[in-house]
Amino acid sequence: EENGRMEALAQTLPWGIDRVDADVLHGEGETGSGADLAAFIADADPQAPLLFLCGNRRRDELPDRLQAEGIAFDELTAYETHSRTDLTLPPPGQETWLSFFSPSGLDAALQAETEGALDEYHCAAIGSTTAGALEEAGLVVDAVAQSPPPEGLVDAVLGAKERLRKA
Repeated sequence: EENGRMEALAQTLPWGIDRVDADVLHGEGETGSGADLAAFIADADPQAPLLFLCGNRRRDELPDRLQAEGIAFDELTAYETHSRTDLTLPPPGQETWLSFFSPSGLDAALQAETEGALDEYHCAAIGSTTAGALEEAGLVVDAVAQSPPPEGLVDAVLGAKERLRKA
């Protein structure tokens, strides 16, 4: 109910919260894809139905694998992604980088492209899914962060800048 007051009559700890310390894993550089998560869940063999919270733009690896494994789940679209329409890109230059956090960010940049082609920028991506979307769009991905925190992106860009300087 929109703007309604909700009260919990009972509370159950969501599956996974007590089994996975995400902040610890990210701190150790451990990340993965939906396929990796699906394998982890399948190996754990949960007995209760799962709640799969997702966005309106999601990949199919996780729900497809859960379904193939016979793991019951309910899917709920918890948020919607809408591309920005007011995005302004900086002028391209030899040292200008664009960092992409999702394929949706690429969509927004493609719509905003005004002063030159995106291939005139150095491109960085967080994770293989976003890097794959950039490559599918015909862009060179100079840096891929292996972990989502900002430090992962900084490390990837600094490493790429060093490689590019030596090339």
